[in-house]
Amino acid sequence: MKRNAPATSRLGSVEIFDVTPTGLGITHDFRMEKGTQLWLEFTWAGRPLRLECEVRSIHRRGDGSKQPSGLLVRGGPSADDYRRLVEREIEKMKATQSSRSSAF
Repeated sequence: MKRNAPATSRLGSVEIFDVTPTGLGITHDFRMEKGTQLWLEFTWAGRPLRLECEVRSIHRRGDGSKQPSGLLVRGGPSADDYRRLVEREIEKMKATQSSRSSAF
């Protein structure tokens, strides 16, 4: 993902700022508790994705700005597609870094 992506959950709207094969980094403006289970829905590369997630880390901010949290992808109907998309992006990044390194 090259930029933050909007997503929805039963708790409210979030923005995805980071992805890994097993999780996501999100920001939100509502309270979340560690261990909370939720469904996250968003579109990536034209594909609607629905993931079952668990809140694993919370970074509370007292200044009223959006709070970052880390989610673990536990499953869901789109979990395999999500992992393939992340792995494809990782491979693209590696290829780009490799071609930059060989230019020097």
